[in-house]
Amino acid sequence: MDISYGTGFGGIVGRISGTPDQIGISIADSVVGVLAQRLIRKLCPKCKKPREATKDEKELLKYPVDEPLTIYEPGGCSMCNETGFFGRTG
Repeated sequence: MDISYGTGFGGIVGRISGTPDQIGISIADSVVGVLAQRLIRKLCPKCKKPREATKDEKELLKYPVDEPLTIYEPGGCSMCNETGFFGRTG
């Protein structure tokens, strides 16, 4: 089993078809699956700002509207280059 990384399906197929140990093997036979990973930005741990969730946000999260819920929003600092985000997760 091999893991290949690319920017999309075309990039993965191009990488697989170009590997020397798989020349002569059809791509359809060598591809078991291609996983598309979507990454989301993480809030910067140094400058994220806490705030109380609104009623609509609690309903969206299926959280009891009569209970307090703290959520965070992006801030901005030198660590995250004033974006409020630092790193990504999938």
